Amino acid sequence: MVVTTMVGCSGCWNPIGAGAQSVWVYDLAFHEICAPSCRACGSRLTADAENRWSYQGAVVSVQAGYGLRPTEFWCGGCRELHERDDAFAQD
Repeated sequence: MVVTTMVGCSGCWNPIGAGAQSVWVYDLAFHEICAPSCRACGSRLTADAENRWSYQGAVVSVQAGYGLRPTEFWCGGCRELHERDDAFAQD
């Protein structure tokens, strides 16, 4: 996705300049170089797979109040395995 306004990278917290290539997970934007890797398999987030990824995060204090800092990312296939593992652990 090409960004047309100033957005902050969720990885390094620096601005993603206008016209820069970025990758997204829901509302989180990353520079291509800062793109996260899957916690389970290690594959990197790419622009063509961004709609199949998910993440967990923690609420942190920021200048404007509170923000979300991502802590773990999963690609589509590994997310399904993680959800099954969580369900199994709760039984």
